[in-house]
Amino acid sequence: MRKAKKADFGRIHFRNSSRATRETSCKYARPENRLPGLPDDVLSAQFLAIAEWPRLEALLSDVAAERKESGYSYGSYLTIALQRIHGLSPARVREMQGRLRAL
Repeated sequence: MRKAKKADFGRIHFRNSSRATRETSCKYARPENRLPGLPDDVLSAQFLAIAEWPRLEALLSDVAAERKESGYSYGSYLTIALQRIHGLSPARVREMQGRLRAL
């Protein structure tokens, strides 16, 4: 996931993923927490590396249906996807990210 690049994915899936993530984020964020623009290419590629696009699309629909306030960064969608699709807790994701940064 960490090494994923935009070129690894189809242009249409990549564009759809970026737009869907932005739309989900904008729907339920408070005005002061709205994120500008689309997620950057690195985050979008990492998000697409977690699972196949139809599964990620369903995840974004589920998150939108819950009507909870979105996170403070697009990176929160990586944590949500890892938690719900692969069963990794947010604490475990933070631990893994810390170890990768240390390398």
